[in-house]
Amino acid sequence: MRALKMLWALPNTLIGLLLGFLSFAWPRWDERGALIFESDRGFRKLHSKANYIAITLGNVIVTDPNPSEETMRHEFAHVRQYETWGLFFALGYAFHWVKLWLERKDPYGDNPFEREAKDAEGHATVPT
Repeated sequence: MRALKMLWALPNTLIGLLLGFLSFAWPRWDERGALIFESDRGFRKLHSKANYIAITLGNVIVTDPNPSEETMRHEFAHVRQYETWGLFFALGYAFHWVKLWLERKDPYGDNPFEREAKDAEGHATVPT
């Protein structure tokens, strides 16, 4: 079943691989189901200028070196979302972003995908 979930997220994972390698890092596999690129160069450096610690695309996490466990729980929640939504994750995320922006709410903080990931930060383990 895990392989099917990863296949469903593959198009997003390919974009994540590109951004990971554009961060001039070599990935490591995490048994929770993602390749992790830790870097402070290239794409990652540009991304951090926007005050983001990490970004997840499919089964790839691009993050600052030595991310906290809280950050990783957040990002692995996004991995699970990608494995559930597949190609539709970006569409769902964008839909909520625009809807919240039009409602004059916080498109990031009030986004249900981000709220779910934020809730996961406090849990001891990431569900599989």
